Amino acid sequence: MLPSLHQLVHDYGLEPGVVFHIYRPVLRHLKPRPQPTKEKPLDECNAAVALDVGGVKMTWAELLSEVR
Repeated sequence: MLPSLHQLVHDYGLEPGVVFHIYRPVLRHLKPRPQPTKEKPLDECNAAVALDVGGVKMTWAELLSEVR
């Protein structure tokens, strides 16, 4: 139901602090990021799904990119 972080900041002109306040309940559903090991490199850990709310799946890499 919520627009993406990027849309709220760039399309709607909201301040990042306000956007994080809006997104705080959504971010509570974050899954812990797997820790890199010899068997599971960092790229594979970043490809793990971090957020799955309302059928929208976002990986750790996508989430970090969006926040930046």
